[in-house]
Amino acid sequence: LNLSNNQLTGLALHVFDGSLKSLTELDLSENQIESLHPDLFVDLGNLVELHLVRNQIARLEPNTFRGLGKLKKLRMDENRIGDLTGADLFAGLSSLTSLYMMRNEIGPTLDEPSPLRQISATLEELYLTKNRIEHIAPGYFAGLVKLRLLYLDGNKLNGPLDSAQFSGLSK
Repeated sequence: LNLSNNQLTGLALHVFDGSLKSLTELDLSENQIESLHPDLFVDLGNLVELHLVRNQIARLEPNTFRGLGKLKKLRMDENRIGDLTGADLFAGLSSLTSLYMMRNEIGPTLDEPSPLRQISATLEELYLTKNRIEHIAPGYFAGLVKLRLLYLDGNKLNGPLDSAQFSGLSK
């Protein structure tokens, strides 16, 4: 279902209830969506790709992605997301392999509790290019045993980097 390039400002909580259970891809890119209600996608259990690129999303609530156990790719580039902290931020994304968060406002610190622990067993690609990241807390990436690609280019990292920032990465 492609709903990109419209003027959508939001999505009603039950907009996806029932009728789209077999949907595998949803593109809501290039709209004016400002927020995502927790449980918004709970009835889209067969979704494999979700695109929310170029919206106005500033904050992710815990459990927003609950029910998306088959989702492999989540694109949230070019929003206004400023914080990637919170243990339940990515709860329910048990198959996620690619997370795109480029060109947001994430930072200045990637701190504990890391939301990446919820997707640590499956995540292979993490794109955090061109955010406002200045510091990475030790162990923030811990447990990402399948991570192959980590993009942190175009941020504001400063001070000395040491192995603590990347502890727990196995590849």
